[in-house]
Amino acid sequence: MSLNWNLSNIPDHMTTCYETFTGTPVEMEALVERVLFMGPNWSYTADKTAVQRMSVTTHTLLFALMDVGIGALTPFSVEEAYTRIHMTETACGAFRNTNNGPVFFTREDVKAHTGLTTNIGEKTKAQFHAHLTKAWRASLARKGQVVA
Repeated sequence: MSLNWNLSNIPDHMTTCYETFTGTPVEMEALVERVLFMGPNWSYTADKTAVQRMSVTTHTLLFALMDVGIGALTPFSVEEAYTRIHMTETACGAFRNTNNGPVFFTREDVKAHTGLTTNIGEKTKAQFHAHLTKAWRASLARKGQVVA
C-alpha cells in the first residue's frame, strides 16, 4: 500500500514543509537531475524561477510516523507521537543522519507539523511497545550485543 499524506492543514506548510532554492539555471538543473533513492527530490516551481523539495525533516517524519503507528498529528496526538519517536530513536538510533552525525527529532520538529494527516494505520500503545521491543532487540543483535 502506498503512503499518502496531506500537509495543507499544517500552519504555514509551505515554509515548514518545503525548501526552496533559487540559483543559476545550471545549478537548478543539476539539483533536478540528481535523483535520490530515499530522499526528497527537487523539482521546478510552476514559474520555473526556483526549485523546491519537501524538507528532509518533513520527509523523514512521515516515515517515522509510519514506524511508530501514528497517522495524524493533532493537538492531542503530538505529544504521543514525539514520545514514540523519541523512544524509538533512543533505542535504535536517529531516523536522520548527516556527515556530522545523528540528528534526533525534537518536540518542536513534531509540533511544527500539527495538521499533518496520512493513511498510516494507528498502533495502540501496546502494539507500539511490542513493535519497539522487537526493533530494539534486532538493533542490539546487529551490534552483536544480544542473540536475535
